[in-house]
Amino acid sequence: MGGGMIRPGSGRDPGLCDGLGVMLALLLLAVAAPACASSPEAPREAAVPAVEATAATHSATADTATISVSAQASSSVVPDRARLRFAIETDAETAAVAAQRNGELTTASIAAVRSLAGSDDDLSTTGFSINPVYSRDAERRVIGYRVVNALVVTLSDIERVGPVIDAAVGAGANRVDGLEFFAADSRAAYLDALARAVERARAEAETMARAAGGELGRVVSLQSSSMGQPVARVMAEGLAMSATPIEPGDQTIGASVRLEIQLVGR
Repeated sequence: MGGGMIRPGSGRDPGLCDGLGVMLALLLLAVAAPACASSPEAPREAAVPAVEATAATHSATADTATISVSAQASSSVVPDRARLRFAIETDAETAAVAAQRNGELTTASIAAVRSLAGSDDDLSTTGFSINPVYSRDAERRVIGYRVVNALVVTLSDIERVGPVIDAAVGAGANRVDGLEFFAADSRAAYLDALARAVERARAEAETMARAAGGELGRVVSLQSSSMGQPVARVMAEGLAMSATPIEPGDQTIGASVRLEIQLVGR
């Protein structure tokens, strides 16, 4: 018998093995192809210049010089309102007697003021106190009590200020603690002062920029604050006069600004 011998366990066809190897290689290539196509290498390289450009922009902004200036301006307005502060002060050996006397004088003073005040005027109590009065010797004994009732009246007609003071004092008020004149509407005066304060600040900044060899750029920040104050008058001699003279004068409305602006080279 001259045929070939077949060994157990070695019955594999060489052609079949070669075909399976080719198919397996093709399958591996098909799986690897999408991963290669979605490689993030190219996008990462494109994003680097954008990040560097942003950093350069921030650096340039931080290095930009600025000029900071402050300026003030004011406008005058004629007052048309008045605020009068007065009080009734009484002393007695006991707190009850001092309070009773104070109540009587306060009631009379309020009635006298309201008889002259207008419908738009306001009268209110701002403070009330009862305190012991001590002797001035070393023993510091209580020798009595003092009652103080403080009132404030706001008048819409400044022509009534003098008569109201005289009426209050004549009815029992024995302290005039203050008198203020003010304008009910000072908005226009404030805006005028604010505009001129900004103009002054800008002019100073322009002078500084030219002296530094540059020019002004954009405004970085601008802050403002008001400085309006009532016109204060001390009533020192009004208590002894039958007709208290009043001269209100003008009220000054002020504005302050702080300007910060870029300095650009020419």
